Amino acid sequence: MTPLKFEPFLRTMVWGGDKIAAYKGIDTDIERIGESWEVSGVPGHESVVAEGPLAGRSISSLVHEYKDELVGKHQYLCSLIAQQSARTMCGYVYASSGFGESTQDVVYGGNAMIFENGQLLAEGERFSFQPQLQAAQIDVERLRTERHSNSTFINAQRDAEAVIIKTKSVEAKPFELTRTVDPHPFIPSDDHMTSECEEI
Repeated sequence: MTPLKFEPFLRTMVWGGDKIAAYKGIDTDIERIGESWEVSGVPGHESVVAEGPLAGRSISSLVHEYKDELVGKHQYLCSLIAQQSARTMCGYVYASSGFGESTQDVVYGGNAMIFENGQLLAEGERFSFQPQLQAAQIDVERLRTERHSNSTFINAQRDAEAVIIKTKSVEAKPFELTRTVDPHPFIPSDDHMTSECEEI
């Protein structure tokens, strides 16, 4: 999601002046500015979105309409999908309804995410009015290998019968690797080096 930029509320005060506007590079006709509220939900002095598809919308209207998307539910959704794809050792493609579509009590943000075994491979931009297409390469052989080495899947598949799904053939294209492959999978990244070394 593109970060929301709000118009600051410039409050006129008896002791105000023009230094705040000059310091912040704001072009305004308001005089005696004593305070600059960067983000405000105070009735009558609410911040509004400065640009983008939500320009002009007040902060309270956004929270009312897109509460779950704006105040933390998105990260919770991502963690649920990551956990499910890791628990079932699978590729998980998630797509919600488009931005602005709604039911009686839910407004959708247009989520589109692709996970593989707990790892996010691709994610679309939320709150976008433009059509989007997300694509990613899921390593099916890797998932199959992981499942073969997992006792839960080995025991579960003993009496299972294969389900054959009819598909349509498509024109073959030269393979091109588009996903990132870690050349040193057993060496911790810089972000986790200290914590993982301490764990060892």
